[in-house]
Amino acid sequence: MDAEPSKEFLKKVEYICSVKNKLPRRYRNQLNVGGVRYRNRQLAGGEVQFIVGGLFFPKLLYTRMSDGKRIVHRYRPGDWENRVEEAFKLAPKLRKMRRTGGIS
Repeated sequence: MDAEPSKEFLKKVEYICSVKNKLPRRYRNQLNVGGVRYRNRQLAGGEVQFIVGGLFFPKLLYTRMSDGKRIVHRYRPGDWENRVEEAFKLAPKLRKMRRTGGIS
């Protein structure tokens, strides 16, 4: 693998996933900007796996270990990264709406 995403980029993905998981199910798709989907799942030992990209072909796959270290398994740079930035800007707005009762 030639290039890897920055630590800041991975933190943005984690933030998007965190907000998405707290939204009611019917609002979660609003963060899938431009067809880029965000999924995460808890693994054994406190590790969390993050999957970003299309429905069947992830562009980014990495694991955050229990000690905070991030291991990137797959990363394919491209235009989809701009959609992550858009979702990152949208996430705080949805989070605020959820907190103030605008989304239930």
